[in-house]
Amino acid sequence: MRRRQRDTHCATNDELAAAGVDGSLTDCRREVTCQTCAVGYSVLRPDEQVFAAPSWRPDEPLRRLIELPLYSNLRHSQANLWRYPPGARGRRHREPVQEEVFCVVQGRLTMLLGEPPERFELPASSLAVVEPRTPLQLRNDTDADVLVFAYGAPRQPPDYEAEVLEERD
Repeated sequence: MRRRQRDTHCATNDELAAAGVDGSLTDCRREVTCQTCAVGYSVLRPDEQVFAAPSWRPDEPLRRLIELPLYSNLRHSQANLWRYPPGARGRRHREPVQEEVFCVVQGRLTMLLGEPPERFELPASSLAVVEPRTPLQLRNDTDADVLVFAYGAPRQPPDYEAEVLEERD
Protein backbone atom coordinates (compact mmCIF):
# COMPACT_ATOMS: atom_id res chain seq x y z
CA MET A 1 0.00 0.00 0.00
CA ARG A 2 1.26 3.45 -0.84
CA ARG A 3 0.36 6.22 1.54
CA ARG A 4 1.37 9.83 1.60
CA GLN A 5 0.87 11.88 4.71
CA ARG A 6 -0.25 15.46 4.50
CA ASP A 7 2.42 18.01 3.84
CA THR A 8 2.86 20.75 6.40
CA HIS A 9 3.68 23.47 3.86
CA CYS A 10 1.10 26.19 3.47
CA ALA A 11 1.02 28.36 0.41
CA THR A 12 1.41 32.05 1.15
CA ASN A 13 -1.12 34.48 -0.24
CA ASP A 14 1.54 35.55 -2.79
CA GLU A 15 2.00 31.91 -3.90
CA LEU A 16 -1.77 31.49 -4.15
CA ALA A 17 -2.05 34.67 -6.23
CA ALA A 18 0.75 33.46 -8.54
CA ALA A 19 -1.24 30.26 -9.05
CA GLY A 20 -4.35 32.27 -9.95
CA VAL A 21 -6.11 31.82 -6.60
CA ASP A 22 -7.52 34.92 -4.93
CA GLY A 23 -5.41 35.06 -1.76
CA SER A 24 -7.73 37.63 -0.19
CA LEU A 25 -10.27 34.86 0.33
CA THR A 26 -7.91 32.76 2.40
CA ASP A 27 -5.62 33.16 5.36
CA CYS A 28 -2.68 30.77 5.17
CA ARG A 29 -2.44 30.63 8.96
CA ARG A 30 -5.82 28.91 9.09
CA GLU A 31 -5.86 25.11 9.05
CA VAL A 32 -8.42 25.05 6.23
CA THR A 33 -5.98 26.72 3.85
CA CYS A 34 -3.20 24.35 4.86
CA GLN A 35 -5.40 21.34 4.19
CA THR A 36 -6.42 22.80 0.84
CA CYS A 37 -2.78 23.28 -0.15
CA ALA A 38 -1.56 19.93 1.18
CA VAL A 39 -1.94 16.52 -0.40
CA GLY A 40 -2.53 13.12 1.11
CA TYR A 41 -3.55 9.81 -0.39
CA SER A 42 -3.67 6.06 0.06
CA VAL A 43 -3.50 3.49 -2.74
CA LEU A 44 -4.57 -0.07 -2.02
CA ARG A 45 -3.97 -2.45 -4.94
CA PRO A 46 -6.03 -5.67 -5.33
CA ASP A 47 -3.22 -7.92 -4.06
CA GLU A 48 -3.05 -5.81 -0.86
CA GLN A 49 -6.77 -6.00 -0.13
CA VAL A 50 -7.88 -8.29 2.67
CA PHE A 51 -11.59 -8.85 3.22
CA ALA A 52 -12.45 -9.40 6.90
CA ALA A 53 -15.44 -9.33 9.21
CA PRO A 54 -16.44 -5.79 10.24
CA SER A 55 -14.39 -4.52 13.20
CA TRP A 56 -17.61 -3.29 14.82
CA ARG A 57 -19.34 -6.68 14.35
CA PRO A 58 -16.67 -9.43 14.34
CA ASP A 59 -19.30 -12.18 14.62
CA GLU A 60 -20.79 -11.24 11.20
CA PRO A 61 -21.49 -14.67 9.65
CA LEU A 62 -21.15 -14.00 5.91
CA ARG A 63 -20.35 -10.47 4.78
CA ARG A 64 -16.73 -9.33 4.57
CA LEU A 65 -15.27 -5.93 3.78
CA ILE A 66 -12.21 -3.81 3.31
CA GLU A 67 -12.54 -1.02 5.88
CA LEU A 68 -10.93 1.91 4.12
CA PRO A 69 -10.62 3.98 7.32
CA LEU A 70 -8.07 1.40 8.49
CA TYR A 71 -5.92 2.25 5.46
CA SER A 72 -6.58 5.94 4.98
CA ASN A 73 -7.24 9.19 6.77
CA LEU A 74 -10.92 9.73 5.97
CA ARG A 75 -11.91 12.43 8.45
CA HIS A 76 -15.26 13.64 7.14
CA SER A 77 -16.70 10.55 5.45
CA GLN A 78 -16.35 6.80 5.46
CA ALA A 79 -16.09 4.16 2.76
CA ASN A 80 -15.94 0.38 2.55
CA LEU A 81 -15.70 -2.24 -0.15
CA TRP A 82 -18.13 -5.02 0.79
CA ARG A 83 -18.12 -8.63 -0.44
CA TYR A 84 -21.53 -10.28 -0.18
CA PRO A 85 -21.38 -14.04 -0.82
CA PRO A 86 -24.55 -15.78 -2.10
CA GLY A 87 -27.36 -15.47 0.43
CA ALA A 88 -25.73 -12.69 2.47
CA ARG A 89 -27.92 -9.90 3.82
CA GLY A 90 -27.13 -6.71 5.63
CA ARG A 91 -29.42 -5.50 8.37
CA ARG A 92 -32.46 -3.49 7.37
CA HIS A 93 -31.71 -0.10 8.87
CA ARG A 94 -31.85 3.65 8.50
CA GLU A 95 -29.13 6.22 8.99
CA PRO A 96 -30.35 9.29 10.92
CA VAL A 97 -27.87 11.80 9.44
CA GLN A 98 -25.59 9.99 7.02
CA GLU A 99 -26.21 10.06 3.28
CA GLU A 100 -24.83 7.08 1.41
CA VAL A 101 -23.78 6.24 -2.12
CA PHE A 102 -23.49 2.63 -3.30
CA CYS A 103 -21.73 1.46 -6.45
CA VAL A 104 -22.09 -2.15 -7.56
CA VAL A 105 -18.63 -3.22 -8.66
CA GLN A 106 -19.33 -6.87 -9.47
CA GLY A 107 -22.40 -9.09 -9.56
CA ARG A 108 -26.04 -8.11 -9.01
CA LEU A 109 -27.05 -6.48 -5.73
CA THR A 110 -30.59 -6.46 -4.39
CA MET A 111 -31.52 -3.29 -2.48
CA LEU A 112 -34.71 -2.74 -0.53
CA LEU A 113 -35.35 1.00 -0.24
CA GLY A 114 -38.03 3.03 1.49
CA GLU A 115 -41.13 2.19 3.53
CA PRO A 116 -42.75 -0.01 2.44
CA PRO A 117 -39.61 -1.48 0.88
CA GLU A 118 -39.24 -1.16 -2.89
CA ARG A 119 -37.01 -3.85 -4.41
CA PHE A 120 -34.24 -2.90 -6.86
CA GLU A 121 -32.04 -5.39 -8.74
CA LEU A 122 -28.81 -3.53 -9.48
CA PRO A 123 -26.29 -4.98 -11.96
CA ALA A 124 -22.59 -4.06 -11.98
CA SER A 125 -21.91 -0.34 -12.56
CA SER A 126 -25.24 0.66 -10.96
CA LEU A 127 -25.31 3.56 -8.50
CA ALA A 128 -27.77 4.19 -5.69
CA VAL A 129 -27.90 7.35 -3.58
CA VAL A 130 -29.74 7.02 -0.28
CA GLU A 131 -30.75 10.07 1.73
CA PRO A 132 -30.73 10.14 5.54
CA ARG A 133 -33.72 8.51 7.32
CA THR A 134 -34.44 6.24 4.33
CA PRO A 135 -34.86 2.57 5.30
CA LEU A 136 -32.52 0.30 3.33
CA GLN A 137 -31.20 -3.22 3.14
CA LEU A 138 -28.53 -4.74 0.91
CA ARG A 139 -28.75 -8.39 -0.13
CA ASN A 140 -27.20 -10.90 -2.44
CA ASP A 141 -30.05 -13.04 -3.73
CA THR A 142 -27.87 -14.59 -6.48
CA ASP A 143 -25.52 -17.57 -6.56
CA ALA A 144 -22.37 -15.48 -7.18
CA ASP A 145 -20.42 -13.01 -5.04
CA VAL A 146 -21.36 -9.33 -5.12
CA LEU A 147 -18.86 -6.50 -4.57
CA VAL A 148 -20.33 -3.15 -3.60
CA PHE A 149 -18.52 0.07 -2.73
CA ALA A 150 -20.31 2.07 -0.03
CA TYR A 151 -19.51 5.72 0.71
CA GLY A 152 -21.16 7.79 3.44
CA ALA A 153 -20.95 11.25 4.94
CA PRO A 154 -20.70 12.63 7.50
CA ARG A 155 -18.39 10.15 9.18
CA GLN A 156 -19.96 8.48 12.21
CA PRO A 157 -18.21 8.10 15.59
CA PRO A 158 -16.85 4.61 16.44
CA ASP A 159 -19.63 3.87 18.95
CA TYR A 160 -22.40 4.86 16.51
CA GLU A 161 -25.04 2.36 15.40
CA ALA A 162 -27.73 2.91 12.80
CA GLU A 163 -31.37 2.33 13.71
CA VAL A 164 -32.02 -1.38 13.01
CA LEU A 165 -35.46 -2.10 11.53
CA GLU A 166 -37.60 -5.22 11.26
CA GLU A 167 -36.63 -7.20 8.18
CA ARG A 168 -39.16 -7.52 5.37
CA ASP A 169 -39.17 -9.70 2.26
